[in-house]
Amino acid sequence: RGQTIQLEFPPNAALRTKCEQTLSFKNPKRERMWGNVQVMAHCDKPSFTASIPLRVRVFGQSVRAARYLPTGARLGRDDLVVEQAEITDAPADAAVRAEDVLGQTTSQSISARGWIRLNSLKQASVIQARAPVRVQIKGPGFQASGEGVALSDGAIGDTITVRLSDGGQVSGRVVGPGEVEITVK
Repeated sequence: RGQTIQLEFPPNAALRTKCEQTLSFKNPKRERMWGNVQVMAHCDKPSFTASIPLRVRVFGQSVRAARYLPTGARLGRDDLVVEQAEITDAPADAAVRAEDVLGQTTSQSISARGWIRLNSLKQASVIQARAPVRVQIKGPGFQASGEGVALSDGAIGDTITVRLSDGGQVSGRVVGPGEVEITVK
């Protein structure tokens, strides 16, 4: 995905014995094969095994906060710095494309130049508390709709409570701006 990898061997990582026949390497079993790793080198003749420390550096696109972003900030282009940079020590959920985060809201504050983490974002609300909503009720063989008032904010996929015109309350899933769906089984 447009990433560059760079290997760094520490000065003391040289093999002390010359291998005369088949030198093979074994990778450690890791989810991400970068950062500080140990590679096992095995020689058939003379027979020896050595552990070689490596620093595997990865460079690619990075998305970071242009400035301090408080909890609840809705992300726009001016809030982001998108650049080619070292991502070796980036969190596993670090955003690599601005399109993946634009319009979302921070669920925790992010420091200036901090990683934009996908798990620290939530979809922006498409329903505001006290706003009118359309309620769709679907079940086996029937469908009905009505009007109500949202009792909380909600993003697509959230479950919110709606007060109906008769005063009753129902919970449903936000499916679009001003639209809540209730599925009856």
